[in-house]
Amino acid sequence: MARCAIVTGSSSGIGRAVARRLAKDGFSVLLADIRRDPLTGGEPTDELIRRDGGSGEFVPTNVSVRDDCERVVTLAVKRCGSLDVVVPRPVDCEPLWARFHSVTSSPVAG
Repeated sequence: MARCAIVTGSSSGIGRAVARRLAKDGFSVLLADIRRDPLTGGEPTDELIRRDGGSGEFVPTNVSVRDDCERVVTLAVKRCGSLDVVVPRPVDCEPLWARFHSVTSSPVAG
């Protein structure tokens, strides 16, 4: 199975660049953001990743809402069998980290 990553804030900026790089490196990337369309315009990140031959899926996610975080982590595990990487943006990601730690065998310090 492919390695799996969740990238928050992946519609624009650094999150977008990280998501595209992970996909290029063979990760299946869940693009967790409030909005699909980039703030600066242009194609959505999931479309760019697929056009480049990668695997990327937009998942509407507000990382400050625990239910959203649980849903995206559960989806990652369901699709890939595991969750290998979480790339959070510097916002309130505590619910996402709590859910990530609950499904991984070895917690990752942030």
